[in-house]
Amino acid sequence: MSWSPEIENGFEKLTQKAPADYFQGRRAANICRPDNVIAFLRSDAEALKERTFESRPHHRQVLILNLRTGGSLSVDGAVYRLEPGEAFLVAPYQFHFYLDTDQRDIRWLFITFETKDTAELLPVTNRPIHFDEPLAQTALSIAQGFYQPDKSSEQSSNQIVIETTSLLSRLSSLAAEQAQLFSQTDDSRRDHVIIRKVNRLLHERLSVGIDVVEIAARLNLSERYLRKRFQSMTGLSLGSYLMHYRLDRAVKRLVHSDASLTEIADDCGYGSLAAFSRTFTAKMGVTPSQYRKQSAK
Repeated sequence: MSWSPEIENGFEKLTQKAPADYFQGRRAANICRPDNVIAFLRSDAEALKERTFESRPHHRQVLILNLRTGGSLSVDGAVYRLEPGEAFLVAPYQFHFYLDTDQRDIRWLFITFETKDTAELLPVTNRPIHFDEPLAQTALSIAQGFYQPDKSSEQSSNQIVIETTSLLSRLSSLAAEQAQLFSQTDDSRRDHVIIRKVNRLLHERLSVGIDVVEIAARLNLSERYLRKRFQSMTGLSLGSYLMHYRLDRAVKRLVHSDASLTEIADDCGYGSLAAFSRTFTAKMGVTPSQYRKQSAK
């Protein structure tokens, strides 16, 4: 069988080389091994905002690759600007939602996955990272592979996981190169200032049962104006946002602390254990105790 001159020449050069040690080779380091990979594209900004709060707090990593149209997102109270050609990784259980975009027509690719190698992802979490053409091509291949008719086959699934591993490794390298250039993007626009102030108030006063009336008063805004502006920014009413914020904090405490259910109910401003259990079960489909047991498996 004949090979191309490029391949022939490449192997010819290897005839002059040999390993210094036949038992010590290259070992993998700082590699994230993803599993249960899902890929999907969002093309409508309004639909993106609406679907944000349809999903429950979860244990999956969420990688966002902006292919078209800049926009902003809020992650655990901080606001980040995401330009075309930038990626952003949201960690499990982080409270995140999408704000305004430069236009309604967007191309934001989402690759979500599970992994036990969370430490390896810390350098690429909660920061916009510029990505290149090869990475975009890998992301496209992952998305196309996910929707192949034989996606349930072992070979197809293995290929998607391998490509996602490669993508995350490349993203980590790009993050290291860009480390000195990064600073948190906290837009100074009035709308985003309101978002940050609301999040700060919730962080500080959730346990005392803060409500929309108190938030408006502390921000020196009329309740009507605040509700209207918040709805236009996030696509969600401020009352619903409060409910999701409480639920998200409760989930984090159930998963990451040994606090009693009564302590969690108080910390999240539910007023009583009964109110906490009733609301949590209605939204999550299981009781707080059941959720804690499931997350510990």
